Amino acid sequence: MLSAHQGKTSFLRLKLKPGQDVGAAIQSLTAQPWVVHVQPNYIYHATALPNDPHFSEYWGLQNTGQLVNGVTGTTGADISAVRAWDETTNCSAMVVAVIDTGVDYNHPDLTANIWANAGEVLDGTDTDGNGFIDDVRGWDFVQGDNDPMDFNEHGTHVSGTIGAVGNNAVGGTGICWNVQIMPLRVLNSVDSGTTADIAAAVDYAAANGARVINMSLGAPGTNILSSVPPARPPVCSWNFDTGTLQLWTAQTLDNLGNPLATTVAERFL
Repeated sequence: MLSAHQGKTSFLRLKLKPGQDVGAAIQSLTAQPWVVHVQPNYIYHATALPNDPHFSEYWGLQNTGQLVNGVTGTTGADISAVRAWDETTNCSAMVVAVIDTGVDYNHPDLTANIWANAGEVLDGTDTDGNGFIDDVRGWDFVQGDNDPMDFNEHGTHVSGTIGAVGNNAVGGTGICWNVQIMPLRVLNSVDSGTTADIAAAVDYAAANGARVINMSLGAPGTNILSSVPPARPPVCSWNFDTGTLQLWTAQTLDNLGNPLATTVAERFL
């Protein structure tokens, strides 16, 4: 016996012998007439909650039924992010390509999580030999240059959902508190982009270390990379050719509320 506790809830704290089976010990002790209850002495940890001021506004991460913009949430209607954070908040080894309108890599809640191309030097040449000059933090496939800055905030918003720096007392928090966001711009300032640029961005992402590719895109009436829209495409898929997990919008609506088709061609699945 390690210790005894006397109080409203009195109990004994026991230590098992080396190699002794916990389940067998519980069963043996429970059979004793003087024992009311037996359980392991579980170890608890503080719940990983970020100190970011806008975290409480994100139903998707934690929905306790809180009021957001005058609307009451639905308790439990979230992705159980807090439970995941109890396991880890560090995804720093993971590169997530965001194929979108670009990313504001100077945003105070994103700048620390922007991917850096370790093989490239900003010197006017293609240092790493990947076919892109000075691509130190991604690529702009619209302009064909090395500045994937976001001009209308959509890609920045998406990147924040994925990987806004967590627990830094700034803004909100992403699903991954520490992650590498690879900005790849394929949509222009009016949210338009081409199949060719999107396909090229997918290739770039896979060739430069991305393991996850996010495309929150859509096209009215047809799949962007396929002439025949699938009846019910998945929202994510493992691409064995590129070795990446690809995620895209489950359903996006246009300005009139009409559904837009999803993004990725069947040949990329």
